[in-house]
Amino acid sequence: TAVGLGGPPQLRRWERSQFLGQFPEQVLWAATEEVLSRRPMPQELSKALADSRCQRIFVKASQIHHCRLILQTAKQHGLPVTVVHSPEFRNDVALVITTTEPHSQEEVFIEPRG
Repeated sequence: TAVGLGGPPQLRRWERSQFLGQFPEQVLWAATEEVLSRRPMPQELSKALADSRCQRIFVKASQIHHCRLILQTAKQHGLPVTVVHSPEFRNDVALVITTTEPHSQEEVFIEPRG
């Protein structure tokens, strides 16, 4: 993260595309396209949505069709959802759950189970 002169921190281009435009230190959980396509919804993802530190969910627009149950669960927990679309988001991260407080959690990815 770069700090602008006299301004708030700014994301570098590669950081911006890594987690759907969010600061890496504010990402609690992230899921790939593979995890979102699983049926039923992975238990790890359900637990992540119920985490009391969650503040907002970001979903890649191209993956919204996999997110009906996730959106319903987010609504139950009162979590706002933002659908993002940018050609910069070329990796396979499809869902990001953020918090307002920076943290030092090392592993943020919800792993696919086979």
